Amino acid sequence: MGLILGMDTGGTFTDAVLLDQDSRSVVEKAKAPTTKEDLCIGIRECIGRLSEERMRDISLVCLSTTLATNSIVEGKGCRVGLVITGKTPFDAESLPEAETVNVGGGLDIRGRLQKDLNEEEVREKVRALKGKVDAAAVSGYACVRNPEQEIAVRRIVREELKVPVVCAHELTCELGYYERTVTVVLNARLIPLIKTLIDDTEVCLRERGVKAPIMMVRGDGSYMDSRYAEERPVETILSGPAASIKGAMFLSGLKDGTIIDVGGTTSDIAALRKGKVEISMEGARVGGWKTRVKAIDVYTCGVGGDSRIRVSPRGEITVGPEKVIPVSYAAFKGLGQSVEHENLTVLERKYRNIFGLSDETNDIGFTPTDMAHLTGIYDAWDTEAAAEYLKKLARRAGEDEKTLLNRLVEAFREAVKGALRDSGKMEKGIPVVALGAPAEAWMPIIMKDSGSKLVIPRHSEVANAVGAAIGEIEEVIEVLIRFDEMSNKYVSYSRWKRSEFADLEEGKRVCLEEAKAYARREAEKCGCDNPEIFSEIHDEYCKSYDGTSETFIETVINVVAVGPPRFL
Repeated sequence: MGLILGMDTGGTFTDAVLLDQDSRSVVEKAKAPTTKEDLCIGIRECIGRLSEERMRDISLVCLSTTLATNSIVEGKGCRVGLVITGKTPFDAESLPEAETVNVGGGLDIRGRLQKDLNEEEVREKVRALKGKVDAAAVSGYACVRNPEQEIAVRRIVREELKVPVVCAHELTCELGYYERTVTVVLNARLIPLIKTLIDDTEVCLRERGVKAPIMMVRGDGSYMDSRYAEERPVETILSGPAASIKGAMFLSGLKDGTIIDVGGTTSDIAALRKGKVEISMEGARVGGWKTRVKAIDVYTCGVGGDSRIRVSPRGEITVGPEKVIPVSYAAFKGLGQSVEHENLTVLERKYRNIFGLSDETNDIGFTPTDMAHLTGIYDAWDTEAAAEYLKKLARRAGEDEKTLLNRLVEAFREAVKGALRDSGKMEKGIPVVALGAPAEAWMPIIMKDSGSKLVIPRHSEVANAVGAAIGEIEEVIEVLIRFDEMSNKYVSYSRWKRSEFADLEEGKRVCLEEAKAYARREAEKCGCDNPEIFSEIHDEYCKSYDGTSETFIETVINVVAVGPPRFL
């Protein structure tokens, strides 16, 4: 029996499922806390809960993660050198942190050469970054219209710095100089993080005798080979939600639904219509940064099962967005800081390690998970500790515990319901598909009297890992052809070069063949040996006012290479 191991490393839990390749059924699943200080610990614990005899049947490992997203949100990452060509119509200080140099050169908006690069100047400025950076990014004005100068600078950076380097045009063909530059800087910052995740996963798998190749899930739900992902880690942002949505489709069997994945830190909401989820072609927004990374269109709110719940002396309730360790879990595991205080009750002294003097600084707090223990809808950890902490909150608010608990439950319920409303993903008559560890406990309460059918599929708590196991490789390539009045020729713009043609039909023929070859090569790099190639050519003309003539505007060539990983 051939098995696929799907794994999702999130900010709270690491999940794993074993999926039978033939029957497409889940044969085993596991969950363990993610250990950010050493990912190996959580990964090892998670796969250690899978049966030994099944490990030898694993032929492919597929990994999704929210670590890249979380790292961007938290402002973390390695030291980056940013090399800019041409003009910079924005302040470098408005970009993610990087050592920035401008090496001259320049193109106009149509990719025509305005100023040559001076190779000696480039080398001198790049050498100044030596020892100061761990990875490099190259971005140039209009380089999506002509990548030659970015490619030349990339070669020099590799020779001089011997660090990973990626160009902006390799990550996106969309206009938006600032957003492209943000994207390529974030990509460089994430390279060591994703490499560590892949290496740690590989080590833990080898310890269990698993030698299967590893694929990474992209933000649009497709696969890429793990070594390819090490160069383009920014493409893994929102891969966790993307995998969850694919898992929801697979587990529920539905073609239409509003999907909500309730995690520990956040809840992600997406609309599934006719078996498809809308892709944000303009790019995902993460941690306040607008990128040019193609990803699923998902609404994220800072409310989850481990959101800190605060109660003011006036009884005002705040839910999230900060994530903390639930009181019940901390007491169960014996975690926390040791705190002595004369006003602690007997039980508070028993749990003094979790009753910090300041709710603002302690990383342990009261959460919806604790409320679930107190209402009886969940019973895994220390309910007594949660009850004692509720007493503390009730004293602060000057009300009895039962009344406060009811208000807390309603506050969390309204927070999630409000997120569903604000997302714009809800439609009358469309069911809500709930995923995530807290979903089974909370979503029936949250959706009560909502008028929408609630679906919680089997294995919903590991839907992200299921989604990671059922993807395929997909490469989408676009070529644009426009008429240039200055040269009186048709000009093509692609990721690989700018070309000129005297005849439009000849240009379309050449560009289509080049795009197919490029898409095939990229799919092969991602791990697909024999992708299916689909293509579409769209010509756009503008009719004259009287309708008697047409003026050529542009031709758009789209090529898609799609197929399964070579290892299946």
